[in-house]
Amino acid sequence: MLLTSSFVLLLSSAVAGAIETQTIQYVTPQGVFTKTTTLPRTKGGVFAATFPNPNPSASSLRWTYPNGVAGPWITQDVSVGNRGTFAWLGQNQNAERVTLVSTTDDQAPALPIWEDVLPNADYVEVAAADKAPVCAVVNRDFPNGLFEVRLYSGFSPVAVASVLVPTQGDVEVAISDDGERIAIGYTDLAGIGSVDVYDTVGGAGLVFVTTIVAAPSAFSAFREHDISADGQVVLLATQNTDQLFDATTGAPIHVDTTTVSVDAHAIDGDGDTFVRGGFDVGVWKKSGGTYNRILNFKDTQNFGFFVASACDVSADGSTFVAAAYDATNLNKMRIDCWSLTPTTAILKWRFVSNGIGSVQDSPQTVSVSDDGKFIAVATWGSGNNAHPEVMLFDRDVGNVPVASIDTPGSPFDCDLSGDGQFLVAGTKAVHANNFGNGGEGYSLDRGAQGFRMFGTTSIGRTFTLEAGGSPGETLLLAASFGLAPTPISSGSFAGTFDLDPGLMFLTPTPIGAFPGSGSIAFSTVVPLAPAAVGVTVHAQAIRTGGFPACDNHVSLPITP
Repeated sequence: MLLTSSFVLLLSSAVAGAIETQTIQYVTPQGVFTKTTTLPRTKGGVFAATFPNPNPSASSLRWTYPNGVAGPWITQDVSVGNRGTFAWLGQNQNAERVTLVSTTDDQAPALPIWEDVLPNADYVEVAAADKAPVCAVVNRDFPNGLFEVRLYSGFSPVAVASVLVPTQGDVEVAISDDGERIAIGYTDLAGIGSVDVYDTVGGAGLVFVTTIVAAPSAFSAFREHDISADGQVVLLATQNTDQLFDATTGAPIHVDTTTVSVDAHAIDGDGDTFVRGGFDVGVWKKSGGTYNRILNFKDTQNFGFFVASACDVSADGSTFVAAAYDATNLNKMRIDCWSLTPTTAILKWRFVSNGIGSVQDSPQTVSVSDDGKFIAVATWGSGNNAHPEVMLFDRDVGNVPVASIDTPGSPFDCDLSGDGQFLVAGTKAVHANNFGNGGEGYSLDRGAQGFRMFGTTSIGRTFTLEAGGSPGETLLLAASFGLAPTPISSGSFAGTFDLDPGLMFLTPTPIGAFPGSGSIAFSTVVPLAPAAVGVTVHAQAIRTGGFPACDNHVSLPITP
């Protein structure tokens, strides 16, 4: 197709125009450094679902990434980043490494973009920025006393920067949606829960901001933490207290002492809502500068001993989901979905599983999309496989999963992209209660896209763009090196135009009429141009004809 060659030529010639340089001075314990880096101009707004397409994509398992034969790792930690394009995998137990895979990869098994082997690590954790191509990684080597956090870009397997953590042994990391701020949680050498906050200076380094320290007590060791999506508020959970702090100054904002030592805590996009699980679940909403508890719930009718071991809240603060098991009957598992207002929490639905067998159906992770509509839950699974181990729900549909992954072993983690499009999960090859090693990573595509991408946009690799529509409609394609700060509405077209007009290199160009099949697809090889690595192209399909509409955009990060 003519468009294929045109797209490649335009991409090759426009690479230089898509990149700007940024010179940054930052301070480290070793001195002041000046670093010049090239950054693609890709920041944009938050994009809602577009008008429904008459021939949308189906939900599908995009790939499985099994452990290597020589190194039967367990994919113990996962994170989706860069607007749903990157799947970051933390591989543990054997041949420890951080692995980066495109969520849309079409190889069997998946072919990583890159991997960085961490030969002395005993635990690797990943936390990716939802709307940026950076990821914070915990590299822990407990036997040798190394507790390190690294910052990676998706465009290189070499860490951009790293810091050592002064801890007794426990370390975890969280990151803001834009990747500009990370928060490192740990128990300090005095036994007190602490959080170190760093700015990433546009993904180019790590600049220390502040250290947050929990109020000292007999139960103030670190349990868990989170950072608001905007990077302004830190939630620090110790053994019996939840505390909120200003992420810039370290000043305390709120203290709650009703908690218990269960690692299930989350905070919303701007820090106005925080939630926790435990032996009861709680939701706090900010009103007039004060946080008020609007939900206090535990299931005493159906559970002998209620333990909510996983929970999450949507970035917009509208939806809270908690998953729990019964400590007196480990086959019982429940998922509760709550709709939140500034003063109330209303139970929308409950998922009920009463499995049988001798293994624990323990919830591991809940992940909720930014708008609260899509909900991912990972549990260890029951002995009789009473439900898929990884389930995706639509909040407005109810307690029947709209998609799932029935894994052969137990998942340890899952993560959902902010728009709810891609779900990534990491598993052990057998049930968590059974001896064994090895495991897999998975990428599940929710479907329902009018415009979709297959493959990985690494230099020299082939990817495919596919659009759906009604037979006879005309397809137009537009491409830009940036996204609009806010979606652009047009009175004559349904949906929104998402691309930055000032950075467009392909104005809406007619491709052709949709045939009877209702789909048009074409494949393109990414040019072998190393200078293109780090550039992100955003493409959008537009349909004209009976009912003109702008379909969703897809982002194409050019990787090594």
